[in-house]
Amino acid sequence: MHWFESTGTPPQVFEGTFEENTLVMTDPQSSPQVQLRYSVPYDGALNTEVLMSEDGADWKPFMEGTYQRA
Repeated sequence: MHWFESTGTPPQVFEGTFEENTLVMTDPQSSPQVQLRYSVPYDGALNTEVLMSEDGADWKPFMEGTYQRA
């Protein structure tokens, strides 16, 4: 997945896999490292989490939210 944003950060490439029902993708090239986590808690919703880590082992939440179908 490619990540683009409006803060001036260059595009990032995330790679990952599913851990049970959660898609976990990491960009090990960024500093700090960034991890994206997506899951579907129920029909019509998508949970998203953005975590950051200085060492790639200790992940701290940066942002989280739930998108819901209107």
